[in-house]
Amino acid sequence: MTEHQLISVKTDYPSMNELASRWKRRLVSISSLVGAVGLVVSLQYEASDWFVGTFFVMACSGLALGAVLPNAYAVTCVGAIGPVMTQHNERILVPFTPDQMFDLVSDVTTYPRFIPFVEALRVTKDLRDDAGSGKMWADMVVRYTVFRETFRSEVTTDRAAKTIKADYIKGPLKDLSNLWTFEPHEQGCIVDFRLDFAFKNRLMQAAATAFIDHGFKRMSSAFIQEAHRRYEPVA
Repeated sequence: MTEHQLISVKTDYPSMNELASRWKRRLVSISSLVGAVGLVVSLQYEASDWFVGTFFVMACSGLALGAVLPNAYAVTCVGAIGPVMTQHNERILVPFTPDQMFDLVSDVTTYPRFIPFVEALRVTKDLRDDAGSGKMWADMVVRYTVFRETFRSEVTTDRAAKTIKADYIKGPLKDLSNLWTFEPHEQGCIVDFRLDFAFKNRLMQAAATAFIDHGFKRMSSAFIQEAHRRYEPVA
């Protein structure tokens, strides 16, 4: 085997209709709760009919809002939800050993040389042992169209388990978790790549969603091409 084989690829992120529905549910819950609490308090303290009527209408309108508010309008209010988590998973069979792929992915200082969009990378602290297992901290500068951002991560490498995990520390993200797993296979190894992320900035979240399919294909190809430059494919 000399070429790689894509086994599976999956990206999960909510559609605009799903986000709109989520916004409506939140709006309905808040409106109904405020109305119900206000109604109970008004009745308990014998408030005026105006107060009782106001909270009664609020409680009822909150329940009715979900049925009458169209998603087309709710989409315009989707910013109230905040950033949402996008999940991406790829499994690729490559003609290289798990140790070779582990060494390649853990060699983070060379990323700017062969990975698109990675402009610079600096390891700020490295506590890995001679086998390449342990922790390191790195700052990675990513440029995509008009965006240029720095991501700081804590990277945990485990040669025995053949895993590399990156946990987000600082940058434009609300959250990020990245896990590489290298599984033995008779034709080389299966590279399992998982990434969960959400941006603080909703504009960047939208840009990342548009970039994800194209961007990850280029990134996967870059790693595989670099593996071919460094190693001989398994027989």
